This record gives sequence, structure tokens and C-alpha cells, in this order.
Amino acid sequence: MPNIPEDTSAVKSNPEQFTKGPWAVEDPMDFELSIVQAEKQVYEWVLIASCPWPEEEGDFSRATVEANARLIAAAPRLYYALQKCQVILENQYGHLRKDRLGGIIPLLDEVAAALKQARGEV
Repeated sequence: MPNIPEDTSAVKSNPEQFTKGPWAVEDPMDFELSIVQAEKQVYEWVLIASCPWPEEEGDFSRATVEANARLIAAAPRLYYALQKCQVILENQYGHLRKDRLGGIIPLLDEVAAALKQARGEV
């Protein structure tokens, strides 16, 4: 078993440009799901995003809207986990030659691209 570096101390769980996580999905109205900061009272909510219910049958289903809302609400946790993966993978495999890495280099490229997209750098 390789020795995986545990030092991910440089990774911020809530970078300054994002609304502090965790986020939660709430259903305060009949026409949309709201993504808000978790563990807050209703009067403290700051709306992060909203996912409106479909108006017509041809639109997204309610299940799709709920799935989209859950994915958005998971964003802070996903971002943090992805950052940690990036640090660990780069620390563990970054020194090896590309021809020995197989799928690691494309994976690291994907991770970096996803994190850049989330930060608005693309």
C-alpha cells in the first residue's frame, strides 16, 4: 500500500469567494426548491440558488429538479473533497514520469479543470 500524504492543510473548506457551506435544500414555497446555508433558521437564510418546479409536462420532471437541487447543495462539500484529492494525487504521483502514470495525469487535468471552472477561471 503506497504512503498517501495526509497534509491537505492548505485546502480551504470554504474559499472566500463562495458562500460558506454546508448548503441545504429547502422547500419553502410551492413553486421552487431553495438552496440555502444549512443549519440556519428560516429568517437567517441567504438564497444561494433556486430550482423552480416544472410549469409544463414537457419540462424537467420534479425528480430531476430535486436531483439538480441536491447536486447544487452538495457543491461546497464536493469542491472541498476534490481539492483534497488534487493535493493527495499531486503529492503522491506528481513526481513520476507521465508514461508511468497511466490515467493519473488525465485525472489530475480533469480535477484541475473542474476546480478552475468552479472558481470562474475558465
